[in-house]
Amino acid sequence: MMRILFMMTLLTVCARSVAQTTLITKGATPMAIEVYDDENDQLLDIAKLCSGFDDEGIPQDFVIPYRAQIRIFFPEIIEKNAKDYVVYRNGKRKLSLDRYAINYDYNGQIVSNPVYESERAGSVRSFELYFFPEEVSPSNLLKNVKIKWKVDYATIEFHAFIQNGEVDERQQYTDSIMANLGTSDQGVKSYDYWLEKGFAKRLDENGLPESPVIPIGSGTLLFSSNAPLVEIYKDGELIDFDRVEKHFFEDFTYFFRPEKSGSYLIRMADSRKTYGQTSRTYAFTVPYSFWQEGGLWMVGIIAGLFIALITYRINTKRKLKQTNLLKQLSDAELKAIRSQLNPHFLFNALSAIQNLVNQNKNDLANDYIVKLSKLLRRVLNQSDESLHSLQEELELAELYLELERLRIPFEYQIQLDGGIDRNTLVPSMILQPYLENAVFHGVSKYKANQINVALNQQGVQLICTIKDNAQHDGNFFTEGKGMSMGRDRIDILKKQVGMEIKADINTSKSTDGFKVEINLPLNL
Repeated sequence: MMRILFMMTLLTVCARSVAQTTLITKGATPMAIEVYDDENDQLLDIAKLCSGFDDEGIPQDFVIPYRAQIRIFFPEIIEKNAKDYVVYRNGKRKLSLDRYAINYDYNGQIVSNPVYESERAGSVRSFELYFFPEEVSPSNLLKNVKIKWKVDYATIEFHAFIQNGEVDERQQYTDSIMANLGTSDQGVKSYDYWLEKGFAKRLDENGLPESPVIPIGSGTLLFSSNAPLVEIYKDGELIDFDRVEKHFFEDFTYFFRPEKSGSYLIRMADSRKTYGQTSRTYAFTVPYSFWQEGGLWMVGIIAGLFIALITYRINTKRKLKQTNLLKQLSDAELKAIRSQLNPHFLFNALSAIQNLVNQNKNDLANDYIVKLSKLLRRVLNQSDESLHSLQEELELAELYLELERLRIPFEYQIQLDGGIDRNTLVPSMILQPYLENAVFHGVSKYKANQINVALNQQGVQLICTIKDNAQHDGNFFTEGKGMSMGRDRIDILKKQVGMEIKADINTSKSTDGFKVEINLPLNL
């Protein structure tokens, strides 16, 4: 009894197993369905490939894996009765079953085998069988059975290529496919270039370079995949591809040139798939490149600092040169001071004071001493200033002329153009040597009795004119030391401020007197 129960249980299990791999429908003409996995050489469980079965045992929402084969045959249709049936595929009539091969061995009997095929990914197929009784015309065929199934989408594929001046891997891959079309080598991608260049040490189980490290400047990376969604991430942040183009069939190629170091991840996804993985990732690294990432900037900064240092040294030398010019200017000013206080001037001043005292003109002598002390004080106070206001220069000139007029009688006049700003800066005591020349030579030697000082503006220039009415005999003229030092001051001023300024001194002599014209810029 126990043996019988065991045998019945075993038969039930075997029947269930057969029912899962070879489905027999319950219609008037039973239909057998099998799904064969060629890759693993086995029949698949149909119950796991559909959502259920209808009353006749036809699978509903039937989806077969990509590249799996579906077999449909009829155990009761044999060579003897095959002419009574006709096959319809997708609504279009096919040949009658008697013209199909009756060659499928099922349980020791040769039966019809009208369908034995795999379909394109994502396609929807159907199969209809009609019974054709002798008394019914073909126009009144009776539908006997219908089955519909869908082919799942392909497994997510991925290939990576490098394109640069020495290799175009995608073209090589395309050429390989065309050369081996229809052979077992079709679609095989070689990564020898990656291994030769040291981008990867080995290939992983999928035949891809394992954890590749691709230096900047290696060229353009091309990623080919049949997935409808392909994304690339750099350090976890989504970035754009350079270009995308259609490739073979459902494949797209994505172009990307890595120009920044970091960790990259390619993510592929196909939400339409029923079986297998709906997403896939591939990671690679771009190492830091000193020269292409910051190195050039660093070298540029160092070069900039070097140029700045050279510029600083040049400027320092220029400033040192300017300091030397200032020293020369100071020396010239001190020489001018010494010239203004030369022994002749002091001797004449003291003699004049003595004469006034001897003549009992003590008030006049005191006045002379006061003006002389005021002049000396101003000269000494301004001895360290290279520039002062025009007003101060005129006061100093007038004080000097007043002092000299106490010693030697003459008239003088100072005229200033009304449009000239009295705060305009001029070189300190620039008029003094020429006033002294007019008094010492023009008045004392050549009987001049008038000295005129005129200041006018011409554009951006200040024109200072000093003229006396001396009666010169002959054309011989020698420029005094004070006047030559005045020229030295103008030359130093040009070097100090810039050669673009206009500043010069011109002298002229005629029968009606001697004239000095000093040309200075108003914007010192």
